Amino acid sequence: MKKQKMVVIIALLMLGIVLTGCGKSKVSGTYSSEDDTYSISFTSNEECTWYQDGKFFNGTYEKIENGYQLEIMGDGFYSNTVFTAEMDGDDLVITGGVVDKLRFIKE
Repeated sequence: MKKQKMVVIIALLMLGIVLTGCGKSKVSGTYSSEDDTYSISFTSNEECTWYQDGKFFNGTYEKIENGYQLEIMGDGFYSNTVFTAEMDGDDLVITGGVVDKLRFIKE
């Protein structure tokens, strides 16, 4: 009987830990830089679109320890670029490539 109770308690603790992780905010929607030079749109399937210089670039994103890692595919004149994005309230602060700790505001 004691073993059975212990197993149930451990299972409930593990479920609680898993559900706690699910409650963390996930990035979604479109964010534009404060100067409207850049923007990024996130979809629910870990894909994103980066905008700059009148062009759109496809990319992917994944959750990392302190935010998100964005991998944007370049073309021709633009190199593939990896950015990091950290939530700051409702905003994102993005670093990498042509931006350094640039604030992006959710539209």
